[in-house]
Amino acid sequence: SFRVENRASFLYAQNLTLDEPLPLIPPLQGTAVLSYSPGNHLFSLHTDWASAQNRIAAISSIEDKTKGYITFGASYERSWLQDKLTTSLEIDNLTDQYYHTHTSLGNIPESGFSLMLSARYRIR
Repeated sequence: SFRVENRASFLYAQNLTLDEPLPLIPPLQGTAVLSYSPGNHLFSLHTDWASAQNRIAAISSIEDKTKGYITFGASYERSWLQDKLTTSLEIDNLTDQYYHTHTSLGNIPESGFSLMLSARYRIR
């Protein structure tokens, strides 16, 4: 079966005393996922994005403006032994996009291309 999931969020918060946005409030951001699940396999493609952060708290914090970004990823999951064992392979930031988020004070970049292999075993 196929599954499509789309999520977007936006939060508006204002410090009325200082007449500026509250610190560390995220910009418009979202996620989209396309999954295909034939039997005990699960294939997924996903993207995470955020618009530019231009509403910053200049008086009450040290945050600064950030550019928007978009990243892409893929994953594969397989169940074994009547769903007791699950293995997965996940790739994030396929294009090795350089970016930082609104919470990255000092503009420390997020991780680039990453690969994760995992196994889970259910005891019960």
